[in-house]
Amino acid sequence: MNLSDIKVLLIQVRHDEILEQEFNCIVETSKLSPKQFVRCNVFEELPTSKMLDGISAVIIGGSGAYCVSERVIAKEIEAMNALVREVYDQKIPFLGICFGSHIMTDALGGVVEHHSEIKEFGSSKVHLTIEATTDPLFMGLPQEFFVQQGHKDGTMVLPNGAVLLASSFLWKNQAFVMNN
Repeated sequence: MNLSDIKVLLIQVRHDEILEQEFNCIVETSKLSPKQFVRCNVFEELPTSKMLDGISAVIIGGSGAYCVSERVIAKEIEAMNALVREVYDQKIPFLGICFGSHIMTDALGGVVEHHSEIKEFGSSKVHLTIEATTDPLFMGLPQEFFVQQGHKDGTMVLPNGAVLLASSFLWKNQAFVMNN
């Protein structure tokens, strides 16, 4: 598959000023054209399995104001969970960024919990596992590096079949990959 043939479904969970910034950052980092993205903002349209037609990969971004554990946006979370399970069953590549990672955890049987005493905001150091050295997303990165974070939820238990890729001092499960 050529890079120009890739079509990405981007699920966004925002109605704040960061909506366009998130999209632009994902486009820039992916090196894809904005035209290669199909955008779905869950506050305008709930994601469905029909959205997967012709899609090469799925990304669920951050949320800003919402936590999976609190279920304030329950119908949106359930729609995203159903979509993630479908994506997983169809073996479509999926990237969950922050909130998106928590959705993936929740949808695939892991445990996401809210811990107001354990907050990571700003720069935090993450440590890669040995498994990360062969993962395409983390391959070539240093063993430790700083990332920008802002979350109160955390993945406490990984879904079955998950492989841990990165941890931090406060949260063991910072990044993981699902092998299916």
